[in-house]
Amino acid sequence: VARTERDLARARADLAAREAGANALMADMDVMSKELTDAGEQNGRLLEQLSAKDDSNLKLMSDKLKLAQTIKALKEAAAVKAQVADKLRARAEQQAATVAALERERSE
Repeated sequence: VARTERDLARARADLAAREAGANALMADMDVMSKELTDAGEQNGRLLEQLSAKDDSNLKLMSDKLKLAQTIKALKEAAAVKAQVADKLRARAEQQAATVAALERERSE
């Protein structure tokens, strides 16, 4: 009987130790489950931020292309106006030379 009681006490102690281990494992699993949920939520937020940044970058790239086209068109227009200005300047110089020649002829 004493042996059976010792075996029973040992079995109860072993059972208590296993229950404590199982409880510790369950607590660890609960903590890991919460951390996994938190990580999933953070990943969702980060994905939303990344998507917003991608959208912003696409808009900036589009704006950059539009500005580059506008700058090119303005440079071309400026070049054309510079050519017109050069032609007008040359014409004015010719007319001034003609006027000067006519004035010289008239004064002679």
